[in-house]
Amino acid sequence: MTAQRRSGITNRVTQANGTAATMTNFLAIALGLVIIAGIGADYMLYGTEHLLFLGKKFLTLLGWVAFWR
Repeated sequence: MTAQRRSGITNRVTQANGTAATMTNFLAIALGLVIIAGIGADYMLYGTEHLLFLGKKFLTLLGWVAFWR
């Protein structure tokens, strides 16, 4: 008999009333729109220099996280 492979994440996040907290399509779209609006506002106010800096730092972070995987 073989054991099932698990991700290691077994605890479910629950709300105060005991129901499971889930990411709905509405919440995902709303969060995406907020992020896009923030990036747009940053571009309009400060230009592209900040986005280039953040993009480089994000790629560095991805490389670091992939190292620890």
